Amino acid sequence: MTNRYHARTTSFVRRGERMTRSQAAAWERFADDRVIEVERADGFTTVAPDQTLDLAAIFGGPAQRTIIEIGTGTGDQIVHAAALNPDTHFVGFEVWRPGIAQALVKANQAGVSNLRFIQADAEQGLTHLFAANSIDEVWTFFPDPWQKSRHHKRRLVKETFATDVAQVLVDGGAWRLATDWRAYASHMIHVLSAHPDFELYNQGRFAGRTLTKFEARAEAEGRFPYDLVAYRKAR
Repeated sequence: MTNRYHARTTSFVRRGERMTRSQAAAWERFADDRVIEVERADGFTTVAPDQTLDLAAIFGGPAQRTIIEIGTGTGDQIVHAAALNPDTHFVGFEVWRPGIAQALVKANQAGVSNLRFIQADAEQGLTHLFAANSIDEVWTFFPDPWQKSRHHKRRLVKETFATDVAQVLVDGGAWRLATDWRAYASHMIHVLSAHPDFELYNQGRFAGRTLTKFEARAEAEGRFPYDLVAYRKAR
């Protein structure tokens, strides 16, 4: 277990933590209410075990549904979804603090209150922080493809993490994925079609996914998204 976590911790291409003035102001104003503080283990992005979150208490009441996005970036997708679905609780994992700060700015502009962030690696926090059979959907849109063969072991979508996602999803819950790299799409299909806890479907573009500037840039470079959805089989 320790080796698995250590490998993931060292896999990030760390971007600078320096924030702009507006990002720093947003963090100062909104982080206490919208960023969930978690106990850390050994590393910056690691999460200590035995601290399952009480989402009803965090959000001030229960929700019809709970959705987790892994890798929120600057928040375009999760803020868009939270604004359209006010009765759903959204929780976003992101390791890059300036990205969360920018998402806080967008969340404030959109007037959403059903959204929280966790600054941590989801692979090292998902099953610690969320009870089994408690999450309706998990979203993983455009994760780092780690294209070089020697880096494939660093990819988030793999058998062990699929097992973690399956653990927190409700029966029939969805793991929605997207990538603009064909090789990674093939890798995702291989992992999920072989996993005993999931039923994989190849779908068109997920209607709930907004067009981000990063996806638009990829399309301009000739890459187009592959959308997949895997449903959690009944236990």
